[in-house]
Amino acid sequence: MSAQKESIGITPLNSVPGFKEGIYGNYGWVAEHQAVERLETEIAGLNRQRAEVLGLPEGADEILADVRKQYDSIRQGNVAAITRALATRRTAGFSLSQTLLGLIPAGPDVLQQIEEAVTALGAAGIGAEERAKRVAKLDAQITAKISKLRDLVALEHGAKVEHSGRVVGSVRRAFTQFWRDIQRQCCERVGPTGRPYADSSDAERAAYDALGIKEFCHPDNPRSARVSPY
Repeated sequence: MSAQKESIGITPLNSVPGFKEGIYGNYGWVAEHQAVERLETEIAGLNRQRAEVLGLPEGADEILADVRKQYDSIRQGNVAAITRALATRRTAGFSLSQTLLGLIPAGPDVLQQIEEAVTALGAAGIGAEERAKRVAKLDAQITAKISKLRDLVALEHGAKVEHSGRVVGSVRRAFTQFWRDIQRQCCERVGPTGRPYADSSDAERAAYDALGIKEFCHPDNPRSARVSPY
């Protein structure tokens, strides 16, 4: 027979986040908060996509174009150095052939080797133009959603939207997280102060479902709901 779990304590109303602001007991804000959380999730997803696009490897064409440009620059430098060496016909302590070969650190087929290696990669990468196009599209979607988010957050005093699309300073969020944390401690459904779900009003029960509090109610949670004294 399993040991009886200790009852969860009842939180005084003035210790519940948002009590003074009228969040507790007045749940007309829940739908707006749900919309805020959905937009935050969508924006976070778009930001992840953006980071993935920026992290994609360069396409073969871009790599080869850059390699050829750098190779040509090195080749021109080598030609200039060789020209100077030939103009003197000799250098102190070294034969002319040794000097000339020393000016070409890479073998003559280095460009061909690089081209073969890059071509073997196939079309796994992304071109600069395509990358910019995808990022611009994602940026437009992110901007539009952040605009909607700011419109919603403007309805809550003290809350604001960061550049990343994350809402800060939200009493509604603080209240929701507080309730979820209370429920996370208890193996039975409870209201935001820790009282049994059975004591909750219809509006509070609807908020319980809408805010996803039930997701944190699990039989293995350490405490039980306190029996109502009423």
